[in-house]
Amino acid sequence: MVISARDGVDDIVSALEAGADDYVTKPFDVVEVQARLRALLRRPAMATTDSDDANVSRAGDGVQHEVFVLDATSGPLVFHRAAAQLTRGDREIHLTITEYRLLSALVENAGRVLSRTALLEHVWERGFFGDERIVDVHIRRLRKKLELDPSEPRTLVTVRGLGYRLDVR
Repeated sequence: MVISARDGVDDIVSALEAGADDYVTKPFDVVEVQARLRALLRRPAMATTDSDDANVSRAGDGVQHEVFVLDATSGPLVFHRAAAQLTRGDREIHLTITEYRLLSALVENAGRVLSRTALLEHVWERGFFGDERIVDVHIRRLRKKLELDPSEPRTLVTVRGLGYRLDVR
């Protein structure tokens, strides 16, 4: 969520296209912002399937699950889809809604290369009318959270000229 004194349409559109899920201009009513934040926090839970069917799986096994082990080699990196939560060991790693949607798309297609265009279609549901390189920005941010060494990615891999692939270990 972006809170800004800038109220021009270009500023709002730029923020939303860069990944913001909401934009509030100053001055604002605190009660309204709190309601908007609660609505944003509810979104990931609404985007998932029934959590009663939750089971643990390795990503990309072709079965719909709620909990995915992305990396077991250096402390378990686990994505809890229903809780919109990423954990490494017992430490929670915060995900933005855009990162959650991006990771969900990658997990659903683990082992397969997804182009920027495909990721835009998965993540930005209402369509996207900007530079598709915005995917690179969000991948970089997500990679910082997933990888032990983001400069040498082993989980979220770039496939030059094609897109991105989630490799689970």
